[in-house]
Amino acid sequence: MRLAIWCVGAVLLGGGAAAGCATGTTSFDSDFGGSGAGAANGAGPSGGSGASAGGSGPSGGQGGSSCDPNNPGTVSCGLGICKVTVPSCDSHGEPVPCVPGQPQPQELCNGPDDDCDGQTDEGCSCNDGQQQACYSGPPATQGVGPCHGGSQTCTSGQWGACQGEVPPGIEICDNVDNNCNGQIDDGNPGGGASCNTGQPGVCAAGSTVCTGGAVVCTPVQPAGAEVCGDGLDNDCDGQTDEGCGCAHDVCTQGAALTTACSACVAAICALDSYCCASGWDVTCVGETESVCGSGACAAGCPHSLCSAGPDNTPFWAYCDSPGTCVADLCAQDSWCCSTDWDSLCVGEVSSICGLNC
Repeated sequence: MRLAIWCVGAVLLGGGAAAGCATGTTSFDSDFGGSGAGAANGAGPSGGSGASAGGSGPSGGQGGSSCDPNNPGTVSCGLGICKVTVPSCDSHGEPVPCVPGQPQPQELCNGPDDDCDGQTDEGCSCNDGQQQACYSGPPATQGVGPCHGGSQTCTSGQWGACQGEVPPGIEICDNVDNNCNGQIDDGNPGGGASCNTGQPGVCAAGSTVCTGGAVVCTPVQPAGAEVCGDGLDNDCDGQTDEGCGCAHDVCTQGAALTTACSACVAAICALDSYCCASGWDVTCVGETESVCGSGACAAGCPHSLCSAGPDNTPFWAYCDSPGTCVADLCAQDSWCCSTDWDSLCVGEVSSICGLNC
């Protein structure tokens, strides 16, 4: 005859099989002629009626232990890690107590039911030690440029920080797609600031530009053909208006001349910048002799100092060289050397130069 008893969540006590489960349910496996199932303190399978400490239990007649020591079966009790399985009875046929194990103070997020409440890892996002792939950037940027994912590890039931990932960053000028949008150095990072290129002429003024992964200063106005008479170094070779010659004769008043016009003009403008910045006036003409030592402009005055000439016929300084009357007179009355040598100028020959006409 064979009988197996299971007490779920209970302690098997002495007495009848059914009465032996203090709480929970009892399961029987029997070779008795009759069969049945009963709860603690309830009826059990039998072929007739029997008596036990907890009520009626399995028997063929009178109540008592009916466990076969030679084939006792097992009894389990408790949940999760607290579950314990013991033989239904000892070698004497007496029931073996089933005592559940001790639960952990709290669920450990490790897979088993540590607190023995019938639930596994409740309140946990993951199991400790578990790993998964991660990426905090926009999904479309993963795998673009330097951006790639990483991994995170579960600790105390929660996912840790994403380690080893490279999310999108701010675009800088380094020949790398830092923001992972598929474009390298887009938006001219680091560019647009004013700078000095270190080049001469019009090429000096520059602006920063991101080129080839580096911020460089490039001319705002690139070198071009030299433009005569504008006073600029258009071709950025360090010379102004080279190859243009003089705009007019140095002995003639007119527009400002350039230092590249001649060595004499360069020398005059070094001392009198007006001649190359604003205009080539009578003073500039006179300086061809005083600065350059040239007598080219002292070939003689258009007419006598004591007579007025045709309208709009001025003298130039030192035209009476080696005398200085014209230069002295024009220094006080520039009209005579810029517009016309008129009757007033003739009168000043006496008052300024002390000459008699």
